[in-house]
Amino acid sequence: MERDLWTFARKDDGYLALYCSVPTRLMEDFRGELCDMVASGRSSIWICQMGDREKYGDFDNFVETIAASEVVVNDKDVCYASPSAGKVTFGWDGPLTVDGKVLELRSAYRYHTPWGSALFGADELTLKRNGMELKLELR
Repeated sequence: MERDLWTFARKDDGYLALYCSVPTRLMEDFRGELCDMVASGRSSIWICQMGDREKYGDFDNFVETIAASEVVVNDKDVCYASPSAGKVTFGWDGPLTVDGKVLELRSAYRYHTPWGSALFGADELTLKRNGMELKLELR
């Protein structure tokens, strides 16, 4: 379902809204099945808003709520009035902020999983699980 620059989908009681600052189209794969959403042009800004029945009630209410949310796009910056998170801002040169708080986009870790971690610049990554170990050289 599409509404202005938003595309909406649902699976069971889970809801998804994708916003693109330029028109999009669905593309078929070699089997003729729709599988890719492609933005027109070379520059676009995307927003993904998720929800569920518990928070929004039925899918129609989710669509109405998100479609009514303000989105302001200026060149390479966006400001989105998220119904669930508050004001979200991001830009090419500016930080990601959610409800006035800056969120860090990069940690010190290149890989950080329950099985092992490696800092950026590390020469190796060791993963351990169920008594087994895998050592990867990152050079």
